[in-house]
Amino acid sequence: MKRAKSIWQFSSDKNISRVSGTKNKQMKKYIVAFASLAMVACSKSHFDELSKDPNRPVTVSPSLLLTNIETSAFTAAGSNPGYMSHMLLNTDGAKDYQYFTFDRGSYGQYATLLKISQMTQEANSHKVPQYLPISQFFRCFYLYQLTMTFGDIPDSTSLQAATGVYAPKYDLQKSVFLDILNSLEAANNDLKKYADANTYPVLGDVIYSGNVTKWRKLINSFEIRVLLNLSLKANDVDLNVKQRFAAIISDPNNYPIFQSNDDNAQLTYYNLANNRYPMYQSTADQRTYMDVQLVNFLKTAQDPRLFSFAQVTPNAKTANKATTDFTAYAGADASLSFSDARPLVSQGNVSTINSRYFFDPINEPNVAFGYAELQFNIAEGIFRGWASGTVENYYKNGIQASMDFYAKYGNYKTSDYFTTTYATPAVQYNAANGLQQIMMQKYISFYMNSQYEAWYNLRRTGMPAVKLDGGGVQNGAKLPLRFMYPQSEINTNNSNLSGAISRQYPSGDNINGVMWILQP
Repeated sequence: MKRAKSIWQFSSDKNISRVSGTKNKQMKKYIVAFASLAMVACSKSHFDELSKDPNRPVTVSPSLLLTNIETSAFTAAGSNPGYMSHMLLNTDGAKDYQYFTFDRGSYGQYATLLKISQMTQEANSHKVPQYLPISQFFRCFYLYQLTMTFGDIPDSTSLQAATGVYAPKYDLQKSVFLDILNSLEAANNDLKKYADANTYPVLGDVIYSGNVTKWRKLINSFEIRVLLNLSLKANDVDLNVKQRFAAIISDPNNYPIFQSNDDNAQLTYYNLANNRYPMYQSTADQRTYMDVQLVNFLKTAQDPRLFSFAQVTPNAKTANKATTDFTAYAGADASLSFSDARPLVSQGNVSTINSRYFFDPINEPNVAFGYAELQFNIAEGIFRGWASGTVENYYKNGIQASMDFYAKYGNYKTSDYFTTTYATPAVQYNAANGLQQIMMQKYISFYMNSQYEAWYNLRRTGMPAVKLDGGGVQNGAKLPLRFMYPQSEINTNNSNLSGAISRQYPSGDNINGVMWILQP
């Protein structure tokens, strides 16, 4: 029996896929082609087959690689982030994410980082330099996810398996964040050179259709997200968090950022095989319910996003209540044990998530990063004193942008509700509890999108104060702060891993370890 390769050994197989035939420039067909290619690229036997024929020319257009990378990076993460941040609950059993019983994470993102590295190589080979800054952005996007999940991670030597580095060293989390921030700065500057789409076309781009200005907006807006997650390190002179933040929001010519929902980094779905909304026809998600705190907040604020998020309760449906009747919705405490929550559900007084999430193959686009979040991030940064500006303006813009995004799916007009919603005391901006208000609205805007950002913000700020005391939550009724390192690293890179654990987590590799960015 062959010994299984570690993820780092897989990284040494440079030629991960082979594409033949004429390139099709239609974006839908790019997605279809690469949904199949992605499955092929993940097959070990395919790696081995390619390596047996070194004389066979294998090359991949950067445009095709870009499509695959975009769809991998921006696809919806499903309901698990909602369970983890206690927006949702399920009564089928003790869900790991809902009850905080998960342990080891995955290094699957490194497989996509390998594709990103290949796109860089192919861009140089094909002499299409406009793909290089976009490659750099996606490298930062995945490094951010990895370090936010674990803490210290392999970075500087993580993809050097071709030179024999099968057990990469672990870089300090601070070093990873410096790499991310500096790389984003460089990517934004480099993209200025490639603004002429006729001279530097970006084909295969299913997110922005080759619009380089929109890519620059994403890169700079994403940097603001990264900076906000470094709020506990705002005084670190090496990171220059405050200075970087102020520079971006004060200089739109050099640092363009999102101006509306039209700039959102989002993946659109189609009713085609391998391109449908990921939760489509999921029977498990048909038994996913709304948390009571979230529902009650939206009801009190007369916030129409509730119509988009949830279904009316079975009892309300029987009573023929309208979907625009706030009294037709109800939630249950996500921290209850499933045995305690199940009777509440069976009584017909708890709303499920909106049926479009599991009945509509297209549903809403998945927002990986959106304008609403950017507005809340800027509001938070100004509130913290990082730059001048009016906090309330950005706060209000964020609420409106989030309402606008969900309006189509809740069948409402923002203008019919915004004034009433904003006038409620819990929503109308009050500097005395401004940070709590910003974080609550940011939390709402993350509903079923933006991957694990709601959890990242909860653990960083403790806001909003979600209920954890219902008796079902494990881990001492505490929000986990990280995932444990993958088992594969224990098996194949234990020396480097052990050193990283001992320097970060004195009590060992556990989900309550306080990573560097969470240390005051």
